Amino acid sequence: MTVEMPRQPPPLPPPLPPPLPAFRLARDFGRVHWGGIWTVFRRDMIMFRKFWPISLAGPFLNVMMYLMILSLALGPERDTAAGAQVIPFIAPGLILFAILTRAAESSAFTLMLRKMEGDIGELLSPPLLPGEALAGIALAALTTGLIGGVPVALGVLLTTDVPVANPLLALVVAVLTSTLTGFFGVWIGLWSQRWDHMAAIFGFVLIPVAFLSGVFARVADMPEPLNLIVWASPIAYAIDAFRAAFTGEHTIPVWISLAVLAGSALALALFCRYLFAIGYRLKA
Repeated sequence: MTVEMPRQPPPLPPPLPPPLPAFRLARDFGRVHWGGIWTVFRRDMIMFRKFWPISLAGPFLNVMMYLMILSLALGPERDTAAGAQVIPFIAPGLILFAILTRAAESSAFTLMLRKMEGDIGELLSPPLLPGEALAGIALAALTTGLIGGVPVALGVLLTTDVPVANPLLALVVAVLTSTLTGFFGVWIGLWSQRWDHMAAIFGFVLIPVAFLSGVFARVADMPEPLNLIVWASPIAYAIDAFRAAFTGEHTIPVWISLAVLAGSALALALFCRYLFAIGYRLKA
């Protein structure tokens, strides 16, 4: 006769570990990290302050030299009716040229310096969204562009007879142009891998395009198809509207020029935000 032994109950599973604390998001700053944007902006402005002789004195001396050479080249024609209109026509374009190049140099320089010095991680590692990091850099470029244009504008207005018909329009055009070229400088800083890459874009693209966009001659007076090519650049609309703010003379309706500038700045901002989001030439 076989005696059945009672079955042993299965062993109990080991006790579960205590639950982990609830995961907290690293971004506890609201919808927009204003403090991070301000930090990026402040860092770039500190850099601007360190290089202020180059940022302020350089554009001022360049524009004053252009005006002096033009005035000397006119010779006796300066006292004629036609000669007296040359400097007021050219001066607004030179002022805006100083503003837009300063804005582009600011954003391009700060990104290139971060990449070359190896501290780009300071921009990528904090809890910043791509648009927030881009906003801080673009805001600094806008500010430095406007600051760099102040001594140039004062020097031109104090040494020439250039009128200012609409100061508010001049400020709006300067802000939109600085914003546009600030984002263009962001693209330059992202694309460039060496300092000579950045210098090539400025020397062979931005500066020639700016000079051809109506600084020294009316775009409408240029031969075809050059004038059509020039009107494809938003800088041509910026210079035309900026000249209208000083002398009242313009080729394109001002509202069209402002719309082109705002639309171009927005499109370039979205493009640069996409490049930041994918880490284009930032994350090696």
